[in-house]
Amino acid sequence: MQWLYTLFYTLLAIAFAPYVLGLFLPRRFSISQEVVVQRPVSDVFAFMRLLKNQERYSTYAQADPNMAIEYRGTDGDVGAVVAWNSNDRSVGRSEQEIKAIKEKERIELEIRFHEPFQSVDPLITEFEAIGPNQTRIRNTYCSKIRYPYNLLVWWVMAKARENMQTSLNNAKALLEKPAP
Repeated sequence: MQWLYTLFYTLLAIAFAPYVLGLFLPRRFSISQEVVVQRPVSDVFAFMRLLKNQERYSTYAQADPNMAIEYRGTDGDVGAVVAWNSNDRSVGRSEQEIKAIKEKERIELEIRFHEPFQSVDPLITEFEAIGPNQTRIRNTYCSKIRYPYNLLVWWVMAKARENMQTSLNNAKALLEKPAP
C-alpha cells in the first residue's frame, strides 16, 4: 500500500513541476534583430515607414494570402493603422499603428493582438547610416507572457526572433534589388 502513496505523490510532483518552474521563468522579454542594407538611410527609411510595404517583406503579412487587410489614416504618418483578420490561427486578428516617427532614425509601432491571444506591444525600428550607401536596420520587439504560458517563453522568443530576421532579410533583398 505504501507504494501507492509513493506513486501518487510522484505523479502529483511531476504534474505540478512545470507550474512551479513557471513561477521562476521570465514573463517579459525583448528581442532585437538587425540587418545591414546597401542603400542610403533616406531610401531605406522611406521604404520601411510605409505600412503597405510590409505586405512585400513581413513573414506575418505573407503567412495567409487570403487574410483581409484594412488601412486607415495616411500611410507612413503617425496614426496610420494596418489591421488584418485571418482564419489561420497563426495569423489571427490584429493591428499595428504608427505611434512616433523620428525622420531617418526611428519608427515606433504599437501592435495590438486581438486573436488568438490579446496583447499590446511596442515594436521599434531604428535606422543607422553606417556609410554613404549602407544602413543598419534594427527591430526591437518587447512583449509579456502570462503565467503559466510563460513556460513557452523560450519557444516564443525563438519563433519571434526567426520571423523578425526573415522579415528583415526580405526587406534587405527588396531594397538591394536593382531598379528595373
